[in-house]
Amino acid sequence: MSRVKTKGDGGAFGSLERDLTPENDHRSFYHSVYDIHIIGFRPWEFLVAQIWKLQEDRLVVGYSSSLEHADFPLRPQFVRATS
Repeated sequence: MSRVKTKGDGGAFGSLERDLTPENDHRSFYHSVYDIHIIGFRPWEFLVAQIWKLQEDRLVVGYSSSLEHADFPLRPQFVRATS
């Protein structure tokens, strides 16, 4: 997700879109679309929820990528991917 790797300069995986949407103090959504530059393949769209909580002296973080969200509806020009 670094700016250098996702600046969309025609590299192996050019970034078409990239957003971070905080939902509350402990949950955010990462939304990104990558063009994989293969003829016949649609760009891949990722939607990942990040949830975190401080437990004692540790930060516990969890991710989920197989989800839907009202702010990010499925779009036919992209393939919803998971990781």
